[in-house]
Formats: sequence, structure tokens, C-alpha cells
Amino acid sequence: FNIGTGHSLSVLDLAGLVGRLFPGCPVPRHEAARAGEIRRSCADIGLAKARLDWQPVTKFEEGLAALARGVGV
Repeated sequence: FNIGTGHSLSVLDLAGLVGRLFPGCPVPRHEAARAGEIRRSCADIGLAKARLDWQPVTKFEEGLAALARGVGV
């Protein structure tokens, strides 16, 4: 089963979130894309929804912020 938000998030957006939530993180370094590199992806959570009646209840940003604070969601 894929467990995720069902929404894509760019690596650049993720780096920005991590940088805001975890002070002292290195600043991202931009380089040319490598051949065959995947530009966007999104977990297909359809099977988890269908078989487990599961759906995300915590937004990615909220879960990451809870992780940064050291608390569960």
C-alpha cells in the first residue's frame, strides 16, 4: 500500500518547508537535472482507500511541523 497525501510536492517546496521548520539546515544547491530524472510524482493511495478505508487526515505540512516539534500527530 502507498501511504501519502494523494498530492504531489516538489523537491524545492519540500526543501523550503524543511528549511523553515529545522533551523540550520543547509541551503539547497541547484544543479542541472540528470538524464531520466523524475520531475514530479505522487503516491497513488487508491488501494489503501479501497481496501483499508484509509484516507489522510493530517496535511503534509502539519505532520512535518509536528515532527520538527518532536510530537506525534
